Order: sequence, then structure tokens, then C-alpha cells
Amino acid sequence: MEPDEPIDPNEDSPVIDADDEEFDDEELGDEPPPRSPWVGRGLIAAALGLWGVVAWLRVGGEPRVQVRAAALVDDDDDGDVVDHAVDERRADAADRADEGDAQADDGSAEAEVALADDDDGAEAEAAGAGADSRSDEAPRVVDDTPRDPRERLEGKSWTESFKEPDKVAYKVKRGGSMKMIANLYKIFHHEIQALNPGVDLERELSPGTQVVVWRRPGDDFVSESVGYAGDGSLVGGVPMVDGPGRILRMEPWKSYATVHNIAVLDGILRQWGKRFPEDRPLLVGNMSAAKGGRLKPHSTHRSGRDVDLSYPQKIVPGEEEYNWREMDERNLDADRTWALLELLVESGEVELVLIDSKLQKLLYDHAIKTGRVAKGELGFWLEYPRRPGSVETIVRHHPGHVDHLHVRFKCQPSEGRCKSRDRE
Repeated sequence: MEPDEPIDPNEDSPVIDADDEEFDDEELGDEPPPRSPWVGRGLIAAALGLWGVVAWLRVGGEPRVQVRAAALVDDDDDGDVVDHAVDERRADAADRADEGDAQADDGSAEAEVALADDDDGAEAEAAGAGADSRSDEAPRVVDDTPRDPRERLEGKSWTESFKEPDKVAYKVKRGGSMKMIANLYKIFHHEIQALNPGVDLERELSPGTQVVVWRRPGDDFVSESVGYAGDGSLVGGVPMVDGPGRILRMEPWKSYATVHNIAVLDGILRQWGKRFPEDRPLLVGNMSAAKGGRLKPHSTHRSGRDVDLSYPQKIVPGEEEYNWREMDERNLDADRTWALLELLVESGEVELVLIDSKLQKLLYDHAIKTGRVAKGELGFWLEYPRRPGSVETIVRHHPGHVDHLHVRFKCQPSEGRCKSRDRE
């Protein structure tokens, strides 16, 4: 078309496309002839037929599942593939249940619905088809009611089996003499000879030989804690006994306590071994000297009421032998540590447990995440998240307790000279 040519008002305007500048009339082709009325009616009939086919397909089983699965993928392209698979099973199960399939299929559908409900936690659906299959599993309830755990833990029947020893023996491991054993326990040579008559002090003893290192003196024997744990002494000290659930990992002369506390600790460790026979035994560390008093490097451990225990540890690939080590989120078995704390409280004999604040945080977080301990009890168990020393709880912070926890036993009613700041 020439620029100066007059424009015919009856001529069709060119069609403009977004991608092309313009189309010529020849490219558009001839205009189609007008449609007959019967053609419109035919199109309506075809549409109705197509609608019927779609409706029939929606009633069917498999096509409906495929549509739902596609919708889930479209709605959440970044979602977990496993979640999508669970949703597909739920749709498939719901469809089969709605259609009234065979009883076996109905049972499978209910199970699958229950699985899907557990995964995404939909409360409305949990009350529906899947609720019956989970009727015997009560949902976890967050209990915020303040409650002292000692009310539910103390008074267990197993604590009635505490038995004070009449004698304590040392088992020779790799050889040695009775004189050497006396030096390990800081016992006078004439005393260990009196306990083991007929055995020469210098004679080499074969592995497995048992040497008596303590025997109850008589019925009038007195064993008691005197003064504070940090400024006291021990009368009638008894060395720690060996047995299940433990590995004694201290110098023998640092293994003394009152005879009652030896019986309690022995009972706790036996119970630990019984409850968790597949777990590694607990390491038992420093207690007190035979007569108490200063026990370096500790500021406490002076009156036969303190003992160091290892934390329950996860097995970490490549770690060295089982021993004391600093704990963190990688190697602390938080669940087993809670089990140990509960066991200690069950005994009814524990005054407090010292655990570093950063490990208290791991225990707190584990309890909140898993419901291992009722939230309402945590304020009685742990100082964390409060400032150390601001409250009197069962577990308290003290520096130096990252690689072991420290247990202090209560003063006994018969120990008139025993002192505890928790009782003041």
C-alpha cells in the first residue's frame, strides 16, 4: 500500500500479532461461510457427551488417583517425594473405601489412611477413617502442669533390695601381689594380712585371684558421713564393690563411701545393667578416701556421699577406647541420660546431680522435642534455661562436669553429724 494512496473505509484493517508486524489479507485466507443451526446443535450434543465421559471417569478408581497425584505435584513442586507417595496412597485408599470394595481392600484402605494421617498430622482426618486403626495409640499430650518427678519415681520396689556388703574383695586382673593391692587401697600391710590369713605379701598372684580388702568388723560397726560434702570426713569407710552395670575406673583408694551409700550405688548399677543389658556399663569414678577429707582435684568428695559416673555415650565411628570424654550433641545419648537420671531419683537416695549447663540444654531440647519428659517436670529437673544457682533443682550446673556427671547421696536420718545445705 502506498503512503499517499487514499484509504478505503470499507477495506478490512490489517491484523497485528505480538510477534509479527502485520499479516497480509492473503495470508489469513478466505472467510468461512456462516454455520448452519444444525451444526451448533451438534456441537452442544458433543459437549454433553464429553461431559458424560468425564463424569464417568471421575467415578472410576485409578483415573481419580492420577488426577490427585498430579495436583499434589503441581501445588508443591519442591515437596518431599515421600510425602507425595503417602498422599497418593491416601487418595487411593479413600476412593476404594467410598466405592465399597471387598472387605480386604477396605481394611487396607483404613490402614493406608491411618498412615497418611500420621505423616501429615491432619486432625480432621485422624478423627475419620484412620482413627479406628490407631484407637489403641493415645496421642502425646503436652503436660505443662508443674509436677515434681520424685512424686512418680520414688518408692519403686527394686530399692528394697539394697544390701550392705559384709566383705569386699579385689579381683586380680593381670597379676601382682597382695602387698601391691594393699598399696592400691592404702591399707596397712598387717591389716590386709589379717583379712587374708595364710597369703604371703610378696607372692605373685594369678589373674582372677580374689583378695579381701574390707570385712565388716562386727555388729557395732558404725559407718557415717560427717560434716558437709565439701568440708567433712568419713567414719567407717567401705570400698566400692564390683558387679554388673559398671566398670570401676578410679584409683582404688579413692573408691570409699559409707556402707549404706555403697549398697545404694551397687543397687543402682545392678538395675542399670538389668534394664539395659545391651548397653555399655557405666564408668564409676572417684568417690572418697577411706577416712574422707581433701581429695584432689575435687573441692567435694570429702564425706562419703559423692560419686562420679560417666554419661551414657553413643558409639561414634573411629573413636578410641571406651573412656571418659567430653560430651556434646554428637556423642551424648540424651535419652539414656534421662533414663539414668530417673533411675537415680527412683532410688530415693539422691540429693542432687551436677551436669554442665550446655549438656542440660541438650537434655532440655531432647525432652521438648520427643516428649521424653513431661514439660511440667522440667522445671524441677533442670536449672536450664534459668541462671545457674537461681533455683534448687535435681540437676545443677557446676564447672568441670562435661565429661562426667556427679551424684551426691542424701544424709541418712541416723547420721546425726552429716550436714547438707539443701536441708538448711
